[in-house]
Parts: sequence; C-alpha cells; structure tokens
Amino acid sequence: MTDLDVRPDGPGSRRVPGSVRGGLLGLGVFVAMVLLGLDRPVNVRDEVWLLWLSDRVGRGEVMYRDAYNVTTPLAAWVLAGLVRVFGTEVLVLRLATAAVLTAEVLVGLAVVRRLGMRVGGQVVFVLALCAVATPAVAWISLYSALAVLGGLVALAATLAWVRDGSTRAPFVVGVAGALSVLAKPNVGALGAVAVLVTAVVFAARADPTRRRAVMTDLGRMAATALGVYVVAAVVVVAGGAGPAFVDQVIRSKGAYLDVGFGYGEALRNRIDILLDGTVPRDGRLLLRTLVQATPVVVVPLLVWGAVRARRAPAPVVVALVASTVAGLLAVMPRPGINHFASVLPWVATGLAGVWTVALRSRPAGNRAARVARPVLAAGAVVAALAVVAAVGPLVGPERRAAFGWNTAHFVGAPLRGSQAGSAARLGAALRARGANVVFIAREDAGFLYLRTGTTNPLPYDYVERSDLGHADEPGVIARLRRGEAEWVCLHPPRPPAKADDPLVPRRLEAWVRAEFEPVAELPRCDLYRAPAGGSAGGSAGGSARGSAGGPAT
Repeated sequence: MTDLDVRPDGPGSRRVPGSVRGGLLGLGVFVAMVLLGLDRPVNVRDEVWLLWLSDRVGRGEVMYRDAYNVTTPLAAWVLAGLVRVFGTEVLVLRLATAAVLTAEVLVGLAVVRRLGMRVGGQVVFVLALCAVATPAVAWISLYSALAVLGGLVALAATLAWVRDGSTRAPFVVGVAGALSVLAKPNVGALGAVAVLVTAVVFAARADPTRRRAVMTDLGRMAATALGVYVVAAVVVVAGGAGPAFVDQVIRSKGAYLDVGFGYGEALRNRIDILLDGTVPRDGRLLLRTLVQATPVVVVPLLVWGAVRARRAPAPVVVALVASTVAGLLAVMPRPGINHFASVLPWVATGLAGVWTVALRSRPAGNRAARVARPVLAAGAVVAALAVVAAVGPLVGPERRAAFGWNTAHFVGAPLRGSQAGSAARLGAALRARGANVVFIAREDAGFLYLRTGTTNPLPYDYVERSDLGHADEPGVIARLRRGEAEWVCLHPPRPPAKADDPLVPRRLEAWVRAEFEPVAELPRCDLYRAPAGGSAGGSAGGSARGSAGGPAT
C-alpha cells in the first residue's frame, strides 16, 4: 500500500462493515437532498420543461424530430422511463435528481478518502456539499447532475489508473466520460480534456515501456467511449431524428453563445441583491452569494494547494487540478448560480483532493496538527450551520398559504397558487374555443401544456431564442407559414425592460401578431389563429400586412 491508501477493516474488526456504513451514509445524504429541496417552488420553466419533454417521449413522440431538446438525450431517456413507470409527476424528477446528487457526494467522498483525507475532513466535505450543492441553493437540472456524476466517476477512475495501474480504469473512464457527454456535452468534453492532459503528463514521466502502455490505455478509453456513442447514435438515427439532433444539439450552439453573459456581471448582480435589501437577508441568500463567488474562492486555494503538492506524484496532482478547472469552465457561457451549484461537487472534489495530497506529501508537525483539529471542528460547525440555513422554512404556514402541494403533476412540490389558477383558467378558455392543439410560444410552455391538457403541434416547448434550433426564429415562422399550427398563444406584450432581453423571440412574436388573426386575451397568453383559407403570408423576417390589432378580450 502507498502512503495515500486507506486500509480496509481487518477480518477481526468489530467495526460496522464498510458497505453498511456506506449504505447508511448514502441514505442520510439522499434524505438530506430531498429535505433541502422540499420547499423549493416548482421551476415552471426549466424544471417542468424536462418533465414535459420526457412525457412527450414516453408517449411515443421521437425526441429531436417531434420534441425539441437543446442537449444530448441521456437525462430525457432516463426520466422518460421513470415517468412511464411512476407517472408524469415533478416529484419523480426531484427524487431522481436527489439520487444523482447523492451519488455525486458519495463518489467525491470516495475520491478524497482514497487520497487519504482524515475523518474530520470527510465530515466537513460532506456537510459542505450538502449545504451548497443542493436544490435549496439553486435549481439543479437532471442533465447537469448526470454529466457531473460522469465527470466524477471518470476522475476517480483516472486516479486509479495513474496511481495503481488499474487495467479496468481506462474502460470506466471511457464509459463515464461518454455518458457525461450524452448528458451535457460541454461538461463531458471538458472532462475528456482533463483526462487527456493527465495522460500527457503521465506519459511524459513514464519510461518508454510504460509510455506505450499509456498510449494503449488511451486507445481503450477512446474505443470504449466510441462504442457508447455508436449505441446512442443508432437509437437516435433509428427514430429518424439524426438531422434534427445535429441541428438542435450542435448547430444551434451559436444562438446559445449569443445570449451568454460575463462572470463579473453575474457576480456584481448577486452582490447587489445581497446588499440592496430588496430580498430578505437570510442564510440562503448568503449561501447563494458564496456559490456565485466560487471562482474567487477556489482559484487561489487551488493554486496554493498545487504549489504545496509539488512533492506528490505529478499525474495525480494534474488530474485533480485539471478536473477542478474543467468544472469551473463548464459554467460558461452563462455562469449563473444554478450552473455553479451543479458543478460544485466536481470542483470541490478536485480542490479537496489537491489539498489532501499536498498535506499527505508534506507531513505536518505536532504544532500544525494541534492547529488543524480546531480548524476542522470549526469547519464542521460552520458547514452544519450552512446546512441548517439551507433547509429554510420547509412547509411552514406561510408556504402553505402561498403554495399548493396537491396539484396534478406537482403533488408533493410547492406550486404557487397564482400560477396554478391562471393555468387552469387558460385551459378552460382554450378548450372552450376548440384550441386543444396549440403552439404556446412561451418559455414556460411545458408547464402550461401539463396544466391545460393541451398538446403541441410543433417541437418547441421552451420558446426562447436559444432553444429554437439553428434556423432560429425564421425556422419557426416557416413552419407556421406552412400551416403546421392553427392556434398560437403568445406571451402578452412585455414591459420595455424585459422586451430587450436577448432571449425574447421578438421577430416570431411580431410576425404572429401581424399575420395571424387575434382571437382573445387569455390568462398568461394572447390567442391567435391562422387566417382562414390558407397559411399566413409575409416573410420570415417581418410582416407583409403591417401591424395587426390586438386580440379581443
């Protein structure tokens, strides 16, 4: 064994078996993840969009061809299988996400424990992740969580490869990395770069014989990943969705980059929210500000730890540093708080691993050890208090008054009463006019489809400029001109500040208002109908008829 190994319990040990301890820990973390997200209001845009997409796929519609998906298919496939078994309920999605987040914590803990982190550090590590990388701080998507889990498994296998010479590790790296890409491409691609950088350093420090073995292992990783990609590609292409997949997942990324924003701007906005007092200053607000400041905290600690770890095996340090950097870069081009919360298990594991290796390679003296104990104890207390702050009010009387907990498709999750009521009124109004198949051109269309019982004749369920494919708004307009949707329900006119948002599909909305016939102003959207006697005229870039009047109330 090396000095970084953790010895297993001996055959005569009276301690609880490791598998039992791991199971109890996993159950505890899972319960914590569920409780920490219990009072988070339903995210009627991103969260419900994935649920609605999975419902469409579960009912037999083909992803990409019939139902738009901005990312690779793994999360939607997983959730579609779950909703077919358990029903289209947001609680199914939340429990699945909590299970993946739990797996992230356990894999991260296994990595730092294997590197030699002591029990006190492990306690702080788990508590810290339960405080900041949970649904209590920000909405975390299932696809991001699956991608980060793949990155963590790939990191664990990479460390086993460079430290122990594991012959199975390259295959695990290939499978985990490929699944990460199939969950969220940018996360998986950055994880692959981290592995490649590690392999280059590993090969450079190896003798010629070992160098050839490293190249062989890289080939195994690539071949294994390619095999996973081929299986996924066969499934996509067999459904006739190959061209649509390329359009939505690859070619449309230019539109996503167009609506990106800088990290400095996001951090300033978060600090302004903390200081201006418009939002109550509570524990959660402080945690959210800390999560947004992740690079400010992590980068100096990472550099310092890497310098202190210079006596440790270089491939190990490089693997940890590269994974941490990959996690930080994965939040771009929209470095919002939800993206940081998603990657924190990956980033924290890399950072904690670097410092563990640094401390193990430079044994501390008695004085340093005496200082470390109270520091770890204080860290555990702070992390525990952060978990308490993250829990929030849970299901207190104020929550029960403002939210419903027993709405169809949202049982067990707090849904704002105003949202549920307006969606129910919209459904009644649409059914009264026979608009059961309607294109709801809003970013929360998935929520409205579930609540109204209507269906979408077009693929687009999240109508923002970054989610309309490579053809963008003109492509949707072309579909409407061909008569693919008789009814369209548009977002009501926005105030000037919101109308200037780069995500707003202004051209699409202006074209529909000009070319379709106004029917009624309904709750949450304005209803329009295709003109009688044929498809709408005009061009994809504007109107041939000029401005049309608003819909009748």
